[in-house]
Amino acid sequence: MIEVTGLGKRYGDSVAVEDLSFSVSPGKVTGFLGPNGAGKSTTCRLMVGLDHGSGSTLFDGARYADLAAPMRSVGLLLEAKAFHPTRTARNHLRMLCAANGLESSRADDCLAMVGLSEVAKKKPNGFSLGMAQRLGLAAAMLGNPQTLILDEPGNGLDPQGIQWLRDLLRFFASEGRTVLVSSHLLSEMELMADHVVVIGRGKLIADCPTAEFIGRGSQQWVVVRTPNPDPLTALLTQRGIQWVADADGSLRVTTHDAAAVGDAAHVAGVALHELSVHRSSLEQAFLELTGDANQFAGQAAVKTDQPGFFVPGGRS
Repeated sequence: MIEVTGLGKRYGDSVAVEDLSFSVSPGKVTGFLGPNGAGKSTTCRLMVGLDHGSGSTLFDGARYADLAAPMRSVGLLLEAKAFHPTRTARNHLRMLCAANGLESSRADDCLAMVGLSEVAKKKPNGFSLGMAQRLGLAAAMLGNPQTLILDEPGNGLDPQGIQWLRDLLRFFASEGRTVLVSSHLLSEMELMADHVVVIGRGKLIADCPTAEFIGRGSQQWVVVRTPNPDPLTALLTQRGIQWVADADGSLRVTTHDAAAVGDAAHVAGVALHELSVHRSSLEQAFLELTGDANQFAGQAAVKTDQPGFFVPGGRS
């Protein structure tokens, strides 16, 4: 269990995090989301004392600095390449084992877990970003911790790696452990996260189940497709059910549920080739609910008189 209370951090006149409080429960994957510059990385650093500010964070009731064996309690991945570039991958992990009172065999166990056994004797200065992320995950899991805090662990991973990470974190959570993971891969977070904590400009925007957050963003709609739309549209209009015709020939209904549309189709005596319910994605809900909190919103590119040259927001 992670309990974050009143975290705050300023850099001169700039507020990075402001009175931020939330909790992360065991047994589920919690996504930590926010636009660029929202304060996610600063929050993670504040939680474990790498940055200093106001407020407190407790891990199962204790501050990170007071944990007798931090790596056995909290596994961290905050930097993609937090290792000595010329120390081999195995020796990097063995060094961490020695510093934290862990069996050196954990190094090879964790390299196997993240799929890096074949490069155990290689120096990570030649690793791709995805391989570096895997090595960082191996380091985070050395102590078999009860809690994982991962900042953008999916950066640089290929699709197979993303699926592997998703399965790993969901398995980790299924064992009753606590997982907090930040990511810009919102489509992946929709599949991975049971709960989301969303911040913008250092302030809390949402702390709720993922499905609830998606539901806040936009209405659901019903798509209906029939080879004989005229009788159906006439009856829908008569019943006050608003509809619009999409370019592909289907009808979109936003004011009533699928049961109302299906009942109307039955009364109208038309065959249905599709009657489906659609909803906003996590990405759509995120963009709608964090629009005002986007510190670095860009503008559309505008073409200048110089061929092939674009200037964001206007002419050069």
